[in-house]
Amino acid sequence: MASGKTLAASRIRHNIVDRPSVEISHYIVGGLFEISHSNTNSWSAVKDILLDVIEMDEQARVAFLTSTELDDDVRSELISLLEYSDANADFLDTPAIAFSKDAILPVSDAENGRTIGSYTIERELGLGGMGAVYLASRSDGKFNQQVALKLLRREYAAGKTREAFQREIDIQSALVHPNIARILDTGTTDDGIPYIAMEFVEGEPIDEFCFKHKLGLRDRLKLFNKACEGVAFAHSNLVIHRDIKPSNILVTADGTPKLIDFGISKLADADDSVPTLFGAMTPEYASPEQIDGRPVTTATDIYSLAVVLYKLLTGRLPFDLNAVSASGSRRLIVETEPPRPSLATSDRGISSAELSGDLDNIILKALQKDARERYQTVEQFADDIWRSMDGLPVRARPSTLGYRAAKFVRRNRIAVAAAIVVALSLIAGIAMTAWQSRVAMAESANARSEQAKSEKMSKYMAKIIGYANPGWYAEGAKQKGEARVIDAVNDLADKIDTDFPDDIDIAAELHYRFAEVYGWIGRSKPAGPEREPYSAKYRHHSLRALELRTNYYGQWHVLVAKDLYNTYGLLSDDPYEQCRIFDRAINMMRATDPTNRNFPFMLTDYAAFISYLDDHPRTVPCRQTVTPQTNESQHEIAIRYYREAQPYLTMHFPEGGGTIAYVDCRLGVSLAKLGKRDEASLLRSKCQAFVDTTSDEAERKLRSTDLEKIDAALAESSR
Repeated sequence: MASGKTLAASRIRHNIVDRPSVEISHYIVGGLFEISHSNTNSWSAVKDILLDVIEMDEQARVAFLTSTELDDDVRSELISLLEYSDANADFLDTPAIAFSKDAILPVSDAENGRTIGSYTIERELGLGGMGAVYLASRSDGKFNQQVALKLLRREYAAGKTREAFQREIDIQSALVHPNIARILDTGTTDDGIPYIAMEFVEGEPIDEFCFKHKLGLRDRLKLFNKACEGVAFAHSNLVIHRDIKPSNILVTADGTPKLIDFGISKLADADDSVPTLFGAMTPEYASPEQIDGRPVTTATDIYSLAVVLYKLLTGRLPFDLNAVSASGSRRLIVETEPPRPSLATSDRGISSAELSGDLDNIILKALQKDARERYQTVEQFADDIWRSMDGLPVRARPSTLGYRAAKFVRRNRIAVAAAIVVALSLIAGIAMTAWQSRVAMAESANARSEQAKSEKMSKYMAKIIGYANPGWYAEGAKQKGEARVIDAVNDLADKIDTDFPDDIDIAAELHYRFAEVYGWIGRSKPAGPEREPYSAKYRHHSLRALELRTNYYGQWHVLVAKDLYNTYGLLSDDPYEQCRIFDRAINMMRATDPTNRNFPFMLTDYAAFISYLDDHPRTVPCRQTVTPQTNESQHEIAIRYYREAQPYLTMHFPEGGGTIAYVDCRLGVSLAKLGKRDEASLLRSKCQAFVDTTSDEAERKLRSTDLEKIDAALAESSR
């Protein structure tokens, strides 16, 4: 017969060497890893004692572990290691609290019906090495309330085990928040065993809740952000949870997430040299610093939250620890970059298209190996998620400049009027410029006050009047007061950069305004030599406005979007590149100020390229470069863009006018081409009403063409 020591060694080999690799990872990370890093001699001593304890029957084991001669640290580590000695434990499916259910002391239903303080135990909810959690109800008649009663085991109600239990009480009692399970009561049993009465959360783990109810992307993100509020509140009270995972975020029937189990939480200002009791953590959700036994901070919880979010959105974890060894598990968590969520989604997750871009970058930022590279707070993490949901730029900017660097702008289609009207239109633009300057001022430390900018621009534009003055001191001296308005415009346009060398934002706006003038004049001239000088000036001032604005405001700003819209056709001869620039301008304007008057025109122009002008060189490129990429047809995209533009147009233009009629008629064409007869017929009626009542002959002809297209498409769809 083999000796006791031989049998013990054999069992150790079974429990460690022969266990599935994922259990080995949990075994090492959960207990051995931390001790081996802190004190090799201590680990050797614990290992020798463990060999003996495994040989003991249950009665002898309990007597030994409750002996007053046993060092508290050694006792704690032995309890932790014994929790993992059950070779039948299923690591992935069994809650951590159940791992040691039979390892130390057998439990029966004897506790059911027992009264502890004001509570009567109904049934067991879970059991761990140091205690048990029961469902109990209030028995003193004051309230009709069920609680989760956490009771420390009698044999461990001393030393550091009891200290840790009391520490959990102290920490969680300070956390009163709707997304944190709260402590309702504490006390001791008649024989001096401490207990905690906690809010009983009847719910499902957050991942299972999302999968079971097949929540869409927005609902999953909303639910996750509510959980973040609980974690952020804990952090504001200097509490680090350290074991955030789906099973510790329960979602109630009404969709409220509750953060539970602060049993291994830590005060942010606590001594990091004190090792975690019981070696408790869950490797799949543990941060690199936890795995390596380094100090933890609030960034540790942010990492774990990111793993939870990764699973909620993809249906799987960033790393599969099932198929690797313990050292392989460490390498994955500490050294290996996780795959982008959009490339890892499963049938339980969200589609790759919805995750690609901002959400990829947000999650990967929160999963950085270096805690300093993650979000600094949970609030920042949650805020970036909200911003991505609202289509706004996020802190986790794409490393590849995912919003493709591009330039685009839309040419104003208003016909040129008399020269004096041109001058007046320049002056009228000052009011809008003043407002835009106020927005820009908040983003630039060097911006002048709104009033100063308005005054400078007003004085500059007022010089036009001086060209009619023949006095030697006035601008019109050279022409003896007979200068044409176009002469004044040319002279002022040439002096912008020299007159405003330090006011870059003002110079950029003036270039933009003069570009509009030259565009209007040029379109009024016949193609050829007569138009070319104005086209050249239009190109120069448009590109100069974009250059100055980008240098002053950066790559992402409402005014930059406006300039991109004005110049996309000037920046490249490639229709695909032009469409990418156009698309970037739309996304930028949508994110920075969709109420800008240019935004609905950007949408309708893009829609016209892909759906109305079938033979236009940009039709196919713009359909293929629209973001996010979609399987929608060209008319489905156009309909979406026309409808997005409608509420913004009604903010600036009256019902019944030509601008509203333009969108109604063009939307009717796309609906008719998709065979949506009822909707198309309704818009056809509105389009016909405009044609019948407008006095603008040019508008009547354009909308009549739209009516012909609607009729042709409806006839085609009825065949």
